[in-house]
Amino acid sequence: MLHQALTLRLKLKHFNFTCSKTPLPLSSVVKTLRSSSIRPCSTRVSSSSSSSSSSFVMPDSLSQCLDHNLNVIGELPSCPVWTHFAQIAAIPRPSFHEKLILAYLENFADARSLKRTCDETGNLCIFRPGSGNGAQAPPVLIQGHVDMVTEKNSDLDFDFKTQGIRLEVKGEWLRSQQATTLGSDNGIGVAAALALLDAPDTANLPPIEALFTVAEEVGLQGAFALDAKALKLTAKTMLNLDTEDWGCLFVGCAGGGDTKAKLPVSKTAVPANARAVEIAVTGLRGGHSGVNIHEYRANANRLMMRALRRASQKTAVRLVSIDGGDKRNAIPRECVAMLAVTSDEEEQVLRQAIGDVTALFRSEFSSVEPNLSLEVTAKGVDTSSTQCLTDDSLVALMTIALGLPDGPVKFSADIPELVETSSNVAIVKMGESESEVSIGCSTRSSIEESLEDVRASMKMIVNAAGGSVDQPDAYPGWAPNMSSAVLQLAREEMAGVVPDIAIATKVPVKAIHAGLECGILNTKMGGGVDMVSYGPTITGAHSPDEQCLISTVPPFWDLTERILGRLATV
Repeated sequence: MLHQALTLRLKLKHFNFTCSKTPLPLSSVVKTLRSSSIRPCSTRVSSSSSSSSSSFVMPDSLSQCLDHNLNVIGELPSCPVWTHFAQIAAIPRPSFHEKLILAYLENFADARSLKRTCDETGNLCIFRPGSGNGAQAPPVLIQGHVDMVTEKNSDLDFDFKTQGIRLEVKGEWLRSQQATTLGSDNGIGVAAALALLDAPDTANLPPIEALFTVAEEVGLQGAFALDAKALKLTAKTMLNLDTEDWGCLFVGCAGGGDTKAKLPVSKTAVPANARAVEIAVTGLRGGHSGVNIHEYRANANRLMMRALRRASQKTAVRLVSIDGGDKRNAIPRECVAMLAVTSDEEEQVLRQAIGDVTALFRSEFSSVEPNLSLEVTAKGVDTSSTQCLTDDSLVALMTIALGLPDGPVKFSADIPELVETSSNVAIVKMGESESEVSIGCSTRSSIEESLEDVRASMKMIVNAAGGSVDQPDAYPGWAPNMSSAVLQLAREEMAGVVPDIAIATKVPVKAIHAGLECGILNTKMGGGVDMVSYGPTITGAHSPDEQCLISTVPPFWDLTERILGRLATV
């Protein structure tokens, strides 16, 4: 069930912008928003269920963030995508908190006298008439999502709801200066769509329907609730700009579904002389739970459970709390557990057990996790009123967390190196005062029956250990169409853009083990939509290591212009 709240639009009487053909300075919006209230347009995805109108003020820090970003991109190779991305990056846009980026996009359209529509979920479409040779061509849908994954290390003080992303160039890569996710997934795609909407009237472009979806990173919720009729979508050709491997074209993706487990636990008072120690798994790479799952990166939640199991063979393990992972679609990088010990000797045995298992883990993951760390820290906290899990509840938790599938479950028999089915134990959480453990998993598969088989087995494992399971409906995959007309056109044009590819038939065509909105949008739009997906090279998505390869953005833009130039003559 989607959370509902207000979609926001800017009061037009507060704006006096002309239809500029250069990116609208965010600083102008900042200045106006400080004195402007916001009024409701329709309902939209939000973390709040309030139905009353609201207002907000853009803080000075966002204007400063924009100035910083414009200075950074000023040193990059010329490409209109950069200026738009610099502005998008300065705007907070976590999933369920997209109101500011939507307000910015609405103002962007209004300042250029471009028609826009929205649906009750907050999905937004901006329309640009065809121009040049494309004035009478069929429309083309350009699609990306406005929300971003918000990942950071636990020791970083950063609020994604109020702070923008400050850009930084490191060698050949564009990264976040603050060691957070960059938001190039899918900010670069959104920026390219804005650059198209901003193209001069003389450009040879077909009519553009630029669709900006919300809440993609939390189970494709915006796409699931999309109302194509309200948005007035008519295009039957679509370019999705949300894949991250430049030089490849994508024509299929995995479906997926979440598993949300609850394990009721019994607790007992810790001994009166006990004191707290913390075990922290840190230094892992994390990453996208679909795109990176085949790399067998370490899962912090699994490492913690394995460490606790081994420690329990040497000494008493009194688990007071655990906090691992945060995002359903990210491989967890950190997990912290609080334990109670009753003596120096007991603490020393625990430290030795954790030290031993750390050495094993470092050997096991030496090639993929060079910074893997498990640390035991004495916290000196009074535990006189603290409770810990009983032995039976601890065993039940270990049974679930270690019994659930994690990583690749099966590789495709037809497509080399393609993961067919996978799962990720993304979240394990229990606070000191809580009487249940929450466990969240994301499962993906390109085969619908395999997806349901794995999810059914996960439910059985949780139920057998005494837990309960909520499994929302899975989202569909996108079945490849190798005879696609837009695929063939894109292959021909990419062969002219990528130096190492001279023949269209040599352009790699792939399916991706991740959730794209293409299959859902095709269904929502009545079927028969001819689609292809591509994008610049982005690595480390869904983690603070996210980075965009600078040299791939100009040719990504060039390819987009070439494809649309061809479609303008259809």
